[in-house]
Amino acid sequence: SNFRVRFQQVTGSGVDWDYWHIDDVIVTERAATNFTCDDFESGLVNWTVTSGGGDAGTSSATFNSAGNSLFTRWEPVMLTSNTADTSSFTEVEVTAWVRRGDDSFSEDPDNGENLVLSYLDNTSTWIELETFTGNGPAGEIFDRTYTLAATAIHSGFRLRIQQTNGGGADSDYWHV
Repeated sequence: SNFRVRFQQVTGSGVDWDYWHIDDVIVTERAATNFTCDDFESGLVNWTVTSGGGDAGTSSATFNSAGNSLFTRWEPVMLTSNTADTSSFTEVEVTAWVRRGDDSFSEDPDNGENLVLSYLDNTSTWIELETFTGNGPAGEIFDRTYTLAATAIHSGFRLRIQQTNGGGADSDYWHV
Protein backbone atom coordinates (compact mmCIF):
# COMPACT_ATOMS: atom_id res chain seq x y z
CA SER A 1 0.00 0.00 0.00
CA ASN A 2 3.01 2.34 0.39
CA PHE A 3 4.82 1.36 -2.79
CA ARG A 4 6.70 4.23 -4.49
CA VAL A 5 9.18 4.56 -7.35
CA ARG A 6 11.80 7.31 -7.34
CA PHE A 7 14.09 8.53 -10.11
CA GLN A 8 16.83 10.80 -8.86
CA GLN A 9 19.73 12.49 -10.61
CA VAL A 10 22.43 12.62 -7.95
CA THR A 11 24.83 15.03 -9.61
CA GLY A 12 25.24 17.16 -12.71
CA SER A 13 27.63 19.35 -14.71
CA GLY A 14 25.84 22.66 -14.50
CA VAL A 15 22.89 24.60 -15.86
CA ASP A 16 21.18 23.16 -18.94
CA TRP A 17 23.32 19.94 -19.03
CA ASP A 18 22.89 16.26 -18.12
CA TYR A 19 19.31 15.59 -19.16
CA TRP A 20 17.59 12.26 -18.49
CA HIS A 21 14.25 11.33 -20.07
CA ILE A 22 11.90 8.82 -18.45
CA ASP A 23 8.76 7.48 -20.08
CA ASP A 24 6.39 4.53 -19.96
CA VAL A 25 7.01 3.32 -16.41
CA ILE A 26 4.91 0.20 -15.89
CA VAL A 27 4.36 -1.55 -12.56
CA THR A 28 3.01 -5.09 -12.88
CA GLU A 29 1.80 -7.33 -10.10
CA ARG A 30 3.28 -10.84 -10.30
CA ALA A 31 2.28 -14.02 -8.54
CA ALA A 32 4.08 -14.44 -5.25
CA THR A 33 4.78 -18.12 -5.81
CA ASN A 34 7.54 -19.25 -8.14
CA PHE A 35 9.19 -22.60 -8.46
CA THR A 36 11.68 -24.11 -10.84
CA CYS A 37 11.09 -27.53 -12.25
CA ASP A 38 14.73 -28.19 -13.11
CA ASP A 39 17.94 -26.70 -14.45
CA PHE A 40 19.55 -30.18 -14.62
CA GLU A 41 22.48 -29.26 -12.36
CA SER A 42 21.63 -32.20 -10.07
CA GLY A 43 21.21 -34.73 -12.85
CA LEU A 44 17.83 -36.33 -13.50
CA VAL A 45 16.66 -36.74 -9.88
CA ASN A 46 13.39 -34.91 -10.68
CA TRP A 47 12.58 -37.06 -13.72
CA THR A 48 11.53 -40.58 -14.64
CA VAL A 49 13.20 -41.86 -17.81
CA THR A 50 11.37 -44.35 -20.04
CA SER A 51 13.54 -45.68 -22.85
CA GLY A 52 12.28 -46.99 -26.16
CA GLY A 53 15.89 -47.72 -27.12
CA GLY A 54 17.08 -44.15 -26.51
CA ASP A 55 19.01 -42.59 -23.68
CA ALA A 56 18.91 -39.41 -21.58
CA GLY A 57 21.34 -37.75 -19.22
CA THR A 58 23.01 -34.46 -18.37
CA SER A 59 26.11 -32.95 -19.92
CA SER A 60 28.14 -29.74 -20.06
CA ALA A 61 28.55 -30.05 -23.86
CA THR A 62 26.06 -27.19 -24.35
CA PHE A 63 23.75 -25.32 -21.98
CA ASN A 64 21.85 -22.08 -21.49
CA SER A 65 22.46 -21.47 -17.78
CA ALA A 66 24.81 -22.82 -15.15
CA GLY A 67 26.87 -25.77 -16.36
CA ASN A 68 24.63 -28.57 -17.60
CA SER A 69 21.68 -29.36 -19.79
CA LEU A 70 19.57 -32.43 -20.36
CA PHE A 71 20.27 -34.45 -23.48
CA THR A 72 18.20 -37.07 -25.26
CA ARG A 73 19.74 -39.29 -27.92
CA TRP A 74 19.87 -42.44 -30.06
CA GLU A 75 16.24 -43.68 -30.25
CA PRO A 76 12.85 -42.89 -28.65
CA VAL A 77 13.10 -41.81 -25.02
CA MET A 78 10.65 -40.04 -22.70
CA LEU A 79 11.27 -38.07 -19.50
CA THR A 80 8.42 -37.28 -17.13
CA SER A 81 8.89 -34.78 -14.30
CA ASN A 82 7.97 -35.45 -10.71
CA THR A 83 4.53 -34.19 -9.75
CA ALA A 84 4.22 -30.51 -8.84
CA ASP A 85 1.27 -28.94 -7.01
CA THR A 86 0.22 -25.85 -8.95
CA SER A 87 -3.23 -25.64 -7.34
CA SER A 88 -2.39 -22.45 -5.42
CA PHE A 89 -1.27 -20.62 -8.57
CA THR A 90 -3.35 -18.23 -10.65
CA GLU A 91 -1.25 -18.92 -13.75
CA VAL A 92 1.31 -21.48 -14.86
CA GLU A 93 4.09 -20.48 -17.22
CA VAL A 94 6.75 -22.81 -18.61
CA THR A 95 9.99 -21.50 -20.06
CA ALA A 96 12.40 -23.76 -21.89
CA TRP A 97 15.66 -23.56 -23.79
CA VAL A 98 15.91 -26.26 -26.45
CA ARG A 99 18.83 -26.89 -28.78
CA ARG A 100 19.10 -29.24 -31.70
CA GLY A 101 22.32 -31.27 -31.67
CA ASP A 102 25.32 -30.25 -33.76
CA ASP A 103 28.37 -32.27 -34.79
CA SER A 104 30.64 -29.81 -32.95
CA PHE A 105 29.26 -30.96 -29.55
CA SER A 106 26.87 -33.85 -30.32
CA GLU A 107 25.12 -35.18 -33.42
CA ASP A 108 22.12 -33.47 -35.02
CA PRO A 109 18.71 -35.15 -35.33
CA ASP A 110 17.30 -35.97 -38.75
CA ASN A 111 13.80 -35.88 -40.24
CA GLY A 112 11.30 -37.59 -37.91
CA GLU A 113 13.67 -37.50 -34.92
CA ASN A 114 11.60 -34.85 -33.17
CA LEU A 115 11.41 -33.52 -29.62
CA VAL A 116 7.97 -32.97 -28.06
CA LEU A 117 7.24 -30.89 -24.93
CA SER A 118 3.95 -31.57 -23.12
CA TYR A 119 2.23 -31.05 -19.78
CA LEU A 120 -0.34 -33.10 -17.86
CA ASP A 121 -3.62 -31.22 -17.40
CA ASN A 122 -6.24 -31.63 -14.67
CA THR A 123 -8.05 -34.39 -16.64
CA SER A 124 -4.84 -36.49 -16.84
CA THR A 125 -4.47 -35.68 -20.53
CA TRP A 126 -1.08 -34.82 -21.99
CA ILE A 127 -1.29 -31.44 -23.76
CA GLU A 128 1.40 -30.82 -26.37
CA LEU A 129 3.15 -27.47 -26.07
CA GLU A 130 5.34 -27.83 -29.14
CA THR A 131 7.06 -30.30 -31.44
CA PHE A 132 10.59 -29.39 -32.49
CA THR A 133 11.37 -31.09 -35.78
CA GLY A 134 14.61 -33.00 -36.18
CA ASN A 135 15.21 -31.88 -39.72
CA GLY A 136 16.52 -28.34 -39.33
CA PRO A 137 19.71 -26.31 -38.89
CA ALA A 138 22.22 -28.17 -36.72
CA GLY A 139 22.68 -26.47 -33.34
CA GLU A 140 19.57 -24.28 -33.72
CA ILE A 141 18.43 -22.78 -30.39
CA PHE A 142 14.82 -22.21 -29.34
CA ASP A 143 13.95 -20.00 -26.35
CA ARG A 144 10.31 -20.58 -25.51
CA THR A 145 7.77 -19.33 -22.98
CA TYR A 146 4.35 -20.96 -22.77
CA THR A 147 1.50 -19.55 -20.71
CA LEU A 148 -0.61 -22.61 -19.99
CA ALA A 149 -4.37 -22.98 -19.92
CA ALA A 150 -6.21 -22.95 -16.59
CA THR A 151 -6.29 -26.77 -16.79
CA ALA A 152 -2.59 -26.74 -15.79
CA ILE A 153 -3.57 -25.54 -12.31
CA HIS A 154 -3.95 -28.71 -10.21
CA SER A 155 -2.12 -30.85 -7.67
CA GLY A 156 -0.79 -33.39 -10.19
CA PHE A 157 0.96 -31.15 -12.72
CA ARG A 158 3.82 -32.77 -14.68
CA LEU A 159 5.99 -32.00 -17.70
CA ARG A 160 7.07 -34.46 -20.36
CA ILE A 161 10.03 -34.31 -22.77
CA GLN A 162 9.95 -36.91 -25.50
CA GLN A 163 12.31 -37.74 -28.36
CA THR A 164 10.15 -39.52 -30.94
CA ASN A 165 12.73 -41.43 -32.96
CA GLY A 166 16.43 -41.82 -33.65
CA GLY A 167 19.06 -43.41 -35.81
CA GLY A 168 20.98 -45.52 -33.31
CA ALA A 169 23.95 -45.28 -31.00
CA ASP A 170 25.73 -41.93 -30.63
CA SER A 171 23.37 -39.99 -32.88
CA ASP A 172 20.35 -37.67 -32.85
CA TYR A 173 20.83 -35.42 -29.82
CA TRP A 174 18.47 -32.85 -28.34
CA HIS A 175 19.51 -30.56 -25.45
CA VAL A 176 17.06 -28.94 -22.98
